[in-house]
Amino acid sequence: MNDNELDQTIDYLTEMWPKWERTDAQVDTYRATLRKYEFSTVKSSIQHCYSSQGGRFNNPQLDQIIKAIKEIAGQRRAATKGPEDNEPVCIYELQQEGTARHQKFFTNSRAKLSQTSPEEIEAAANKAARRFENLYGGNWYIIRHWEKLYGGDEKKIDQNKLYGKEARELAYANILNGPDTPGRRWLIEHLKKTYPDKTPGPVKLADAIRL
Repeated sequence: MNDNELDQTIDYLTEMWPKWERTDAQVDTYRATLRKYEFSTVKSSIQHCYSSQGGRFNNPQLDQIIKAIKEIAGQRRAATKGPEDNEPVCIYELQQEGTARHQKFFTNSRAKLSQTSPEEIEAAANKAARRFENLYGGNWYIIRHWEKLYGGDEKKIDQNKLYGKEARELAYANILNGPDTPGRRWLIEHLKKTYPDKTPGPVKLADAIRL
């Protein structure tokens, strides 16, 4: 809230609790505590507190107002949450080097990400890659979608690792430069259909990135 809204809030509290003999110190505490909240949420919380307990006290109860603010704010967030917040989200993929084989891994919902750290996801991805190598052989790259889901915070991203489009392009380059296999032939046909103006063949990484 801004100063004008804080003034209105203090006046509103005084109107609701006319017997409140407020002091400057109390007013300063209310202003400092309530400043970080939205005016409409604070006003609704004051109304809630007055209707539920106003007659029992001569002055407002700041702790109860804060409790009501958090409850009302949570209800409003839940009401405005989009359907995509509850849909599964791909957090990483595993791509087998030299083939077109890959596997996607999902979290239950975008909201679930707030309960999991990037480090936990990375540990799970590394564990899954090792498991796939033991089960299916070969090397498996991790395509790190979670880093973009967390906002691409540079502090959370290892700049020496490839993820997303870059990791897929590297995998494509390795496949195209590798031996003639069913997976390589499938990838060539796939790229021909996706990029009809290009003819895939043995390429350098820089060329694969332009595909």
